Amino acid sequence: MNTAKKPKTWDLPTRITHWALAILVIAAFISGDGIADTPTNTEWGRNLQIHRIIAVCIVGLLIFRLVWGFIGNAQAKFKNFPLSPIKLAQDLANLATPGSHAKPKHYPGHTPAGAWATIAILVFVAVQVGTGLLNFNTDDNIYGPLARLVPQNVNNNAKWIHEKLGELFPTIILLHLAAVFWHEIVKGHKIITAMFTGRRPVQNDVQWQPERPKRAVITAAVSVIVVIILFLI
Repeated sequence: MNTAKKPKTWDLPTRITHWALAILVIAAFISGDGIADTPTNTEWGRNLQIHRIIAVCIVGLLIFRLVWGFIGNAQAKFKNFPLSPIKLAQDLANLATPGSHAKPKHYPGHTPAGAWATIAILVFVAVQVGTGLLNFNTDDNIYGPLARLVPQNVNNNAKWIHEKLGELFPTIILLHLAAVFWHEIVKGHKIITAMFTGRRPVQNDVQWQPERPKRAVITAAVSVIVVIILFLI
C-alpha cells in the first residue's frame, strides 16, 4: 500500500452528517432523560420541546444520509459497502490481532466491520426517532408529531420500543467508543483524523469520484423541507 497518497475518502456532506448526527443523538438522549427527571411543569415542558426539536432535526439528517447513500460520493454509497459475511469475518479476525503490523485487505472506504456498524447505528437511530415520532403517552401528555395519525396500539408499541431502546443507548455509545479506541490506538488506523479531514492512505489503483456539491445542496433542501413539515404538524 502506498501510504503517501491521501485523496479524499469521506466527502464533506458525509463528514458533516456524521458529526452532526453524533452530537444530536447524544443531545436527544440527555434531553429525553431530563423529561423524566424534571421537578417542575415549566422545566418539564422546556425539556420536552427541546427533545422534539432535536428529534425532528435527526430525521432530517437521516433522510439526507439515506439519499446520499445512493447519489453521493463513491465511499458514501451503500452499494459500495463491503457487506459480505466472509469479508466481515476476515476483518474481525484482523481487528482481533493487536498491533498495526497485521495486513488487512485494503478498503478505500468502510471496512466490512465499519460498514455493518454504520448500518446498525443508522437503523438503531431511525427506529428510535421513528418510535418517538409515533409515541403517545396519555398519562404525561407526551406525544410525537405523527402520534395522532396512527391507532392507539401503535402508539403503545412505539412508546415501549422507544423507552427500551433508550435504555440501550449508553451501551451502544460505549461499544462505539470502544471500537473507535481500538481502531485509533491499538490498530493505528487514524479513523478519527479521517472523519475530520476526509483523507486517509489508499492504494494507487483506487479510483476516486469528485465531490458532488449540487447534489448535496438539493438533498439538504429536501431534508429541510421534511423537517419543516414535521415542525408544522
